[in-house]
Amino acid sequence: MENNNFTFSEWADMFASEVLSEKLIAYQNKRKDLILRYSKALTKLSKVRADDFSLWFGKYWLKIKYGDDIEKLEKKIKQFSNYLYPKPVSEGMITDQEIATAKAYPFENLIDLNAGGFAKCPFGTHEDARPSFKVYKKENKFFCFSCLEKGDVIDFVMKTENKTFRETVKKLSGGN
Repeated sequence: MENNNFTFSEWADMFASEVLSEKLIAYQNKRKDLILRYSKALTKLSKVRADDFSLWFGKYWLKIKYGDDIEKLEKKIKQFSNYLYPKPVSEGMITDQEIATAKAYPFENLIDLNAGGFAKCPFGTHEDARPSFKVYKKENKFFCFSCLEKGDVIDFVMKTENKTFRETVKKLSGGN
């Protein structure tokens, strides 16, 4: 079975904006409902006569019960809102899509790796008798076991080519 790892934007492009707008409204309503229930539960808890620890524990439990769900909904709401109502991009600004594309740029196009994903450290801060620079292909990140440098493909190009973040993202995403 093929594993399709689409970005949110790619999924969103497959659906009509009306469907996405309806989903956004549903998430907003669900968030309002959860916040209302959380608020009511806190009000009830504040009226209970109990020791300080029991009150603290009750508040903590409510935060766990409702907080994670509210946080997840807020992330979805932000994601849908940003897609449906994008902020205007100023000339020269980098978009989230360009950053995502740059982060997905394969290390193999930048450095020769052995079968285990190792190479000699390209940063020149130490001598390698054996390759100490490891590329984790699934995460598209690197770590040098000698000099302890680490990061993603954007960090790698910034460090090896002495480029700014903007220049690096433009280069890796195919921009100018």
